[in-house]
Amino acid sequence: MFHNPEKAFGGSQRMLELIDLIYGAAGKPELWDGVVREIAATTGSDSIGFFAGSPDATRPALLSMTGIDAPTWQAFAEYYAGINPIMARCEATLSPDQVWKSDMVMTDAELAKTEFYNDFFKPNRMHYAMGLRLVVEDGPSASFSCQRPLGWGPFSETAEQVALTLKPHLQRALELHHRMGALETARLGLEAALDAHEHAVFGIGSNGRVMLLNRGAEAVVREGDCLRLSNGRLLATFATENRKLQQLLSDAVGLGFGPEQSGAMLLERTSGKKALRVTATRFVSTINGGSMALAALVFVSDPGGVPQSRGTLMRSLYGLTPAETRVANLLLQGLDAGEAASRLGLTLGTVRLQTKRVMAKTGTRRQAELMRLGLSLPVVELG
Repeated sequence: MFHNPEKAFGGSQRMLELIDLIYGAAGKPELWDGVVREIAATTGSDSIGFFAGSPDATRPALLSMTGIDAPTWQAFAEYYAGINPIMARCEATLSPDQVWKSDMVMTDAELAKTEFYNDFFKPNRMHYAMGLRLVVEDGPSASFSCQRPLGWGPFSETAEQVALTLKPHLQRALELHHRMGALETARLGLEAALDAHEHAVFGIGSNGRVMLLNRGAEAVVREGDCLRLSNGRLLATFATENRKLQQLLSDAVGLGFGPEQSGAMLLERTSGKKALRVTATRFVSTINGGSMALAALVFVSDPGGVPQSRGTLMRSLYGLTPAETRVANLLLQGLDAGEAASRLGLTLGTVRLQTKRVMAKTGTRRQAELMRLGLSLPVVELG
């Protein structure tokens, strides 16, 4: 157990600055290069490779490196990672929680006999190695590997102390890095789905602020004759209508006092064009199993426009398959599973399975809940 770890960093200020930099890299991947350079300087490393995935024959994904050029990394990733005797020995004999050092598991004489050392380590001025295995929840594990030449001697206890002190912060930052990446992927996926939707759609967060807009919503805001954005909030042009709109949004995201989860209103337009219909509905699901902090969707449409089936809209919002969409349309009309099976020419078992999938994706448990959800959407059934 180490005491006063800040001494290994040359003072508490430098240690805290490095930890801050690590957490900054969680949201800004371009900062990882600065992280590894600072760790190299603090641990006395000549080179560092920071990569995700187990270092085996399957090419690991590089997160950052310093003191290693691209051809050297490519050779490691494509071949030498799979025959690394140091990592194999560490994984077999050491705890994943430990900081591993090459001289803990192999003597210089043993290492010198290996292909890995003679064809990769030695030509690249590497001899001693030290590193961490970072196990990330819901993401690939990562390895942080530091190297130094033979003439520099083994990594010191001070370097080991630095690595051990930084390990929980690196692990947490890497988890945040993966989580943010997943959120961004989910956001882009939802935006793509909503862009394909014929209505203008705004995504509202639990704090009442707009989180995303599809192309139609951007056009409505640009036109500015009934809706505008101010400090991230959706506002109606006319004061009387704006009070009704804010109540509608509060109810939809669950900030209001009533039980309403959806509602609609008409918004007059300063241009004198026909009023637009605004429908707000609670939205607690996501696209393709992603994760987002959306609380409601707001649809803006022309009541005289061409109608679209609610099942088709659910397909865009909840990732239903075409077969699930056909079943959903019939369930939303009030048909039971047997009637839907007869209408579609399918077996009852197939329709029941598709019904379960529809309800799982939409977050409903019974047909009545599914119908309530469908009725909240700003479309009418096609015949």
